[in-house]
Amino acid sequence: MDEAFALVFVPMVLFLIFVAPTWLFLHYRSKRRAESALSEDERAELERLTVSAGRMSERIETWSRSSTSELPTGAIASPPARSGDPCGRPCRRPPTSPESHRQGKTKDSR
Repeated sequence: MDEAFALVFVPMVLFLIFVAPTWLFLHYRSKRRAESALSEDERAELERLTVSAGRMSERIETWSRSSTSELPTGAIASPPARSGDPCGRPCRRPPTSPESHRQGKTKDSR
């Protein structure tokens, strides 16, 4: 009886110590790799989005070129017009406050 127990017990202990942990490790590692890969639907969607992004980039570049070519020369480099000065040129005299403008006064005439 002791011999039969030893013949079953020793291989079972060796299996549980060495084979089972390695087996479980390799099994779950392969499952994790299979799940992290893209499915066929995901690959097709990624390819479609890549093509769409390329077309959108081309459209943006075309629009940018056409919009800058329509502007007059130097329009991009000129500063924006200040409020109250529609021509965009600097004023010759300092701006007046709304109250002094109603009274006909400027900063120079106090």
